[in-house]
Amino acid sequence: MVTIGSGVGYSLSENGRPVDYPDKSYGLAGHVPLDPEGPRCYAGHIGCSQCLTNDSLAEEYSTMIGHLASFQQFADDAMAGEAQAKQLVNKLCFRLGTLIATASNFAMPSKVLISGESSFLARLNTESIRNGISWYRPSQAAKIDFEILDFDWADWAEAAAARAIARYIG
Repeated sequence: MVTIGSGVGYSLSENGRPVDYPDKSYGLAGHVPLDPEGPRCYAGHIGCSQCLTNDSLAEEYSTMIGHLASFQQFADDAMAGEAQAKQLVNKLCFRLGTLIATASNFAMPSKVLISGESSFLARLNTESIRNGISWYRPSQAAKIDFEILDFDWADWAEAAAARAIARYIG
């Protein structure tokens, strides 16, 4: 699973069970190089996966339109089909495809799930996601099956609460 929104997340499961590893809370998917011409993140990396976050998208969109814009304005403009917002959605989706290809080239999953509070934007251009995957995936390799999940804050909160209860209460 790859998640996009306020941050970038990644998890791996095998036979329906999460793969557990000690470094899982360090945001390992947060600075994967995706776009050599992308924006600079807070840590100074150019075009790393932080460019998939809401704050980075708002900043990049603001630069494109010439005035300060929030993530919500970008999302609204994207949903309305505004030209510059569509252009940024195309970049977002290609970059997301690049992240999926990179993770898949190592983890070799049978399916990739896309979620997070901004994943609805990925539905706007699945072809660019596929192009990002194809650009960074060997042509002989199996096609990557991906699905964009409907994000629900309640489900997200319940899952987090369940993990906390299991960890601290047993």
